Amino acid sequence: MGTWQECKYKPVFCKRVIEFMKDGRTATEFAAHIGVGRKTLYNWANAYSDFSEAFHLARTLSNAYYHNMAKQVIDGSLQISKEQQTLLLKRLVSGDREEWAENPKELSENAQLEKMSQEKMDEEIKRLFENPNLIPINVSKKK
Repeated sequence: MGTWQECKYKPVFCKRVIEFMKDGRTATEFAAHIGVGRKTLYNWANAYSDFSEAFHLARTLSNAYYHNMAKQVIDGSLQISKEQQTLLLKRLVSGDREEWAENPKELSENAQLEKMSQEKMDEEIKRLFENPNLIPINVSKKK
C-alpha cells in the first residue's frame, strides 16, 4: 500500500472543481477524485477566495443539474423509474441543504423530508409529480 501524501491547494483546482461538478457530481466525489477529505475543500474555500467562488459555483451547477432533470421529468421530456424519482428527490433535498442553511426558516420547513419513511417519501414524490407547480424550479425548457 502506498503512502499518503497531503494534497496541497493549487489554483488549478478552481477550474477542475467546476468542470467536475457541473454534471451533478458532489463535493464528496470531487474530494475523493483529488485525494482529499471533503472538509479540506471547505477549508480551502475559507482560506482562498478564488477557490471559494469556484466551489460555490460548482455546487450551484451540481444542484442545477438535478433541478433541470426534475423539470424534464415534470414536463414529460424525461421518463425515469419510480426508484429513480425517489433518488432524484433525495438528491434535490440533499443538494439544497446548504442553500436552505442560508435561510433557517426554509431549512426547518424542508428538513422534515429527511425524516420521512420510504412510504411517506413515495407519497410526497407522487404529490409533487402530479402537481408540478408545487416544485419551485426555474429552468427554461430546452427545445
